[in-house]
Amino acid sequence: MFANVRRAFKEFWASIYTTNENVMTAEIDFWLNPSSINSVNEKRIHI
Repeated sequence: MFANVRRAFKEFWASIYTTNENVMTAEIDFWLNPSSINSVNEKRIHI
């Protein structure tokens, strides 16, 4: 069984570094805190 559930992370950041206009050579750093997930529904049980 599958269900669509809206979720959001409260703690995250991202940076993109490039030395020219070619985005194919850009470096992307991304971090998120998995424990900061929020169901955006206060009635949902958080485990």
